[in-house]
Order: sequence, then C-alpha cells, then structure tokens
Amino acid sequence: MDAVTLSRRCEVRAVGAAARRRVVAEVGPFRALIDGDNDTVWLNYAVPVGSLDDEVIVAEALEELRRVFVAYQRQRRFEFNALLWPGLVTILERLGLTLQVFVAGAQHEPRFT
Repeated sequence: MDAVTLSRRCEVRAVGAAARRRVVAEVGPFRALIDGDNDTVWLNYAVPVGSLDDEVIVAEALEELRRVFVAYQRQRRFEFNALLWPGLVTILERLGLTLQVFVAGAQHEPRFT
C-alpha cells in the first residue's frame, strides 16, 4: 500500500473516531470536531474534508469556523495530513493563520491556530 492510500485510510478512521465523541459542525470544506466537556486545544480542531480549490469559499469557511469555535469558547485550530492536503499550509498562512506545529514523518500533520 502506498503512503497516500495508507494516510487517507488513517485519516478517515481518526476523524470518524473523533466524530463519535465530539460535537461535529460541517463548515464548507471543513469539519469542526469540538469536545463539549474539555477545552484542551488538542481535543478541539477542524479538519479538511472537501475541495479547497475555491479560496473564497475557504476564506468564508474559516470565518464561520471562527464563530463556531467562539460559540463553544474554544480556540480555532486545524489538524491535517499535509501529504493528503497539499497547498493547505500555504492557503491557511495566506489567510492569516499561524503554523503552530509541523510533525514531519509518517503523520505529516501541521497544526494551525
């Protein structure tokens, strides 16, 4: 199995497992996963789930996600596998988010706030 296929399979399972224990909000090409009982930043984040081709739609979704996270008194964060979402790092930086962590290696998981 190649790295992309394995990464996609891992991502689908991880997001699915997280969604079973969190409030889920679908916002444009993103899914917010919010722990209603715990405000720890590592448990509250958004992930990409759809096309990121239209930067206007992405920008509108980022603003809506900001409102969703504020409503739950959480910090807006993104976690994603950069191997599966090439270009998202650049898009998020261009739209004013700050790279918090980039884990190199098998996970390829940048975190933005």
